[in-house]
Amino acid sequence: LNFLVYYYFNLQLQRYQDGFRGNIRKEIESDKIRREHIGFLEERRSLFLDQRERRRKEGLEVY
Repeated sequence: LNFLVYYYFNLQLQRYQDGFRGNIRKEIESDKIRREHIGFLEERRSLFLDQRERRRKEGLEVY
């Protein structure tokens, strides 16, 4: 009987640890995606500002 309790406990512990690792992996993935997205937005913003600067120099937009 003791053996069964021990086995069951180990099984649950293993499952819990696997779930924990899975969650950590998911968080790392989503963090990577978020960072890529932020980089993309910053890139677009700098392109937009460059364009605006260029138009301002050409006298097309006045600020």
